[in-house]
Amino acid sequence: MCCPVTLWPATEKSLAEYAPGALIVPIPAEDISRPWTDYAERWGRDDLLIVEQDIILHADVIPQLEACPEPWCLFPFPHHSRGGGLMTTGIGCNRFRREFMEKVTVAAVEAACGSCPRCADGNSRPVRGKRSQCWAHLDGKTREAGEAAGFRIHVHWPPVGHRDWPAGVL
Repeated sequence: MCCPVTLWPATEKSLAEYAPGALIVPIPAEDISRPWTDYAERWGRDDLLIVEQDIILHADVIPQLEACPEPWCLFPFPHHSRGGGLMTTGIGCNRFRREFMEKVTVAAVEAACGSCPRCADGNSRPVRGKRSQCWAHLDGKTREAGEAAGFRIHVHWPPVGHRDWPAGVL
């Protein structure tokens, strides 16, 4: 599943080449809860791979994820917030196996603490247990709920690309 607000051309090309059967879910930029809704609708049905709109896959992604028995996997990606350093958290390119989603429910993810100003208590402090469906929480809340359930992200290599850093450029 790819959830684009604006699907980057390099992402579109990499999906066509390496994941031609991917479901591309268009999300209006002004709807901050829509990514959460699409995520929740697909959660737990079957193994789920989420590729964000600006992630550039490479030829090893799908084969590695299909062969890996780990319940929660991620391919790191370079990101501008780290000066091109690798993000080893976040939704960017995550695969969740059914076993993960059975133990980490949508309700558990929603109940995890949020951390963005839109969802804070007015003093920009997160509010534990506040049910937030803001897209900015998909990664942090999923990570917090997954770790609380005893899971750890299994990181794959080499990194995937990001809109500002194509795969293999690092």
